[in-house]
Amino acid sequence: MPNHFVAVPTTLRPTTEQARHLSDIVQQANSLHLTLRRWLRLRGAGVVLTLRAALDQVAAGQPLPDVHDRCELQLPAAALGEVRALTVADLPQIWGLLSPATVRAICHSNAKRLENRRTGRAAELLPLRPLNAVPMDASVQPLDEFHILLDGLRTPIVADVWMLPADLMDALLIAADEQTRQARQYVTDTCERVIRGEPSALTALYADASTIGERLLRSATRQIDRTRPHRADYVQLRVVTEPAGGQVHQLVWTVRVPYGHRPLASIDDTIGVDLGVRNLATLADNSSDWHVPRQTTTWDLPAPDPDDSHQLLIHAAARRAVFERHRADLELTLQQILSYRRAHLEALDYDGMRDHGRVPWAGEAMQLSGASSLTVWVQMLAGVTGTRVRMVDPAGTSSRCPHCHRPCRRISPFVVTTCPVHGDMDADVVGARMIRKG
Repeated sequence: MPNHFVAVPTTLRPTTEQARHLSDIVQQANSLHLTLRRWLRLRGAGVVLTLRAALDQVAAGQPLPDVHDRCELQLPAAALGEVRALTVADLPQIWGLLSPATVRAICHSNAKRLENRRTGRAAELLPLRPLNAVPMDASVQPLDEFHILLDGLRTPIVADVWMLPADLMDALLIAADEQTRQARQYVTDTCERVIRGEPSALTALYADASTIGERLLRSATRQIDRTRPHRADYVQLRVVTEPAGGQVHQLVWTVRVPYGHRPLASIDDTIGVDLGVRNLATLADNSSDWHVPRQTTTWDLPAPDPDDSHQLLIHAAARRAVFERHRADLELTLQQILSYRRAHLEALDYDGMRDHGRVPWAGEAMQLSGASSLTVWVQMLAGVTGTRVRMVDPAGTSSRCPHCHRPCRRISPFVVTTCPVHGDMDADVVGARMIRKG
C-alpha cells in the first residue's frame, strides 16, 4: 500500500540576526519567483530577451516591463528550457542567499506549471502572486530535538522539533542521526587521506567545519526503519502567526507515514473537542464526555533575549519541560480523536483572545501546555486515519444549552453554565457538545 505524505510544521526560534537571514531568504525567493514569471510573460507576449539578460537587468535596478493580466500569451518551448537550465551559478548577487535546492525547486515549479498549457491569458497562466512557502529541501536539516541546521548559517537555529507527536519527531531525528553518521564517516575518510599523505584534503573539510562540528558533538542511536514514519526530502519555509501573537518562521517537513502505521478511524460517530486553559481539552461524543486536565500551574515564562542563542535554548528547554508533563495525555487524546470518523475541533481565535477576551494570556498558556498543538496534530494525521475534520467557531458554544439550545448564564469564574431548564452544567462540556453539533 502507498505511504501517506504528511506536512509536519516546526516553529523556529532564531536569534535576531538569524531571523533577518531567514526573512532575506523569503524576500529573495519571492523576488526570483516573480522575476521568472514577469520574464515568462514577456516571452509569451513576443518580447525577445534571454533569461540571463532579464536577471542582470533586474539586478541592476531596472524592473522588467509589465505585461497586462488580460494579454494573451504564447510561450515558446525554448523559454521553459531556459528556466529549467537555470542554476545558482547563473544568478546575480541579489539572489546570493538562495541555495541550489531552492533555486532548482522554484524553477521546476514554474516550468512544471506550463508543461501542458502554454497559451492563455497572463493572469491565468502566470499570476503574479508571491510564494506561499519557500522550498528549502536539502538546504535545511534537523540536528536534534532543539536545533536545525541551515546552509549559509554558521550556527544552528533553535527549533521546536520536540513539539511533535513522538512518531513524527522520531522521523526527523532518525534523519538527523543518519546525517551525523555521514558526517563522522566524512571526517574519518578525510583523516585517512591525510595519513596517506594528502594534507590538502583538509581544505574541503574546513569549509564544512561549522555543520560537521555540530554533528560530531551528538550521538547517533536511531536507524532508518521504512515500516515507521520517515522523512521525505521536501521542506518549506513559511511565515505564520503563533498563538501568543507575532509572526514567526516555520519549517514544514514532509514525512512519509506507512499505510497501517495508525489504525483507520472505526467509530462511526462525531467527537467534539473544546480546548482551554483549565482543561487542555474536553471531548464529547454521542454518549459520553471527558476532560484532559492541565497538569501544571505555569501559564507563561519570562521572555529570553532574542540576541542570545543560549537563552533561546534554555527557554525552549523550559517550555519542553512543561509540555512533557502533558505529552502522554496529548498522545492518548490524539489517538482517541483519530479513532472517530468525524471530528469537530474548536477553531481557536488567538487574536480575539488576546485583544478582547477575559484572559488575554490564554493563547500563550494553551501553547505552553500543548493544548493548541492538539489541533495541529489532528489536522496533520487525519488523512492517515480517514477522520474528517471540521473547524468550528466557538463563539457562544459555552453559553447555549446543548439539550434545548436556550441561552444560558455563565458567571465568573466561568466554569459553570446555567440553563433555565436543565440547571448547572460544566461549561467546557457544554462547549464540547455544542462544537460537536457543528
